[in-house]
Amino acid sequence: PPISPISPIPPISPIPPISPISPIPPISPIPPISPISPIPPISPIPPISPISPIPPI
Repeated sequence: PPISPISPIPPISPIPPISPISPIPPISPIPPISPISPIPPISPIPPISPISPIPPI
């Protein structure tokens, strides 16, 4: 029978193609921490309005 010059079996790599990028995403061993403190700055004293909190009666 006539045989094509090209092999009838498509070339299949013996190893599966692996992306140049690692299949495991890079995960930092420590959780990412914002350069800003995760605790919002809270004044030790409650904010007081410059106007007296007691309405003038």
